[in-house]
Amino acid sequence: MIDKKDFEIVNLEPKHDGRKSFYGKAVVLTEGNTLRLRSYQTIVAEIKKGKVEVFGTYSNTTLRHIKEFLLQNGFKAESKKQIERDYIKSTVKCRSIKQSELTSECWMVQFRGLSACATCKFRDKPSCGGKAIREKLKNDKGFPVPLGKVIK
Repeated sequence: MIDKKDFEIVNLEPKHDGRKSFYGKAVVLTEGNTLRLRSYQTIVAEIKKGKVEVFGTYSNTTLRHIKEFLLQNGFKAESKKQIERDYIKSTVKCRSIKQSELTSECWMVQFRGLSACATCKFRDKPSCGGKAIREKLKNDKGFPVPLGKVIK
């Protein structure tokens, strides 16, 4: 159970933005030493132990809320590009892979590279489809693994 004295909700008021108000659309939730910014109904940023994490900039208005939140708490907030570079932790890597480069061999190895073998339950078993790729570092069509290019 959260003790009410350790939990506070206040409207984010503009101090660095030219707006008179955010009209209740931006709220700061304080729980212990953690600050969270809610823009509309979505938690979009968090400051915890002196570290910022932004979960997405979503819209121009939400970006204004994020900039204000960061500036009021002593963090840099120059542009969308800077905020995304400095505060959004990318956990997903996407790859663009040409279907014509794929073979019937293990797709996990072709998509993720040899690291896919580390925890694979089929490794070194008769049903393993990546054995030849591990030996050659390429699939049967001669393409190095992982296939494709990382995209953002």
